[in-house]
Amino acid sequence: MAVIPITQLALQRSKRQLHTALQQRDWHDIKRVDLRLAACLESAATDPHRDRRHLLHELREILGLYGRVVETCRSEVNALVDTGRSS
Repeated sequence: MAVIPITQLALQRSKRQLHTALQQRDWHDIKRVDLRLAACLESAATDPHRDRRHLLHELREILGLYGRVVETCRSEVNALVDTGRSS
């Protein structure tokens, strides 16, 4: 059984927090978690004990999550624009 470094566990935790913030459409929390996630990514990527396979898996999931953040943001912007037009 491989031991996952604490830096990668912190990355997983931040990823889950970003997912939760996105589900709640809490843009202030998304911004806060995004900053933390960036620091976690840096720490995990430079950790000499990193599990590269696990880290790549996490990075793929994070990329997908950021894709959903962008998609959700666009949807909300479009909804605001449509609301402004109908007023």
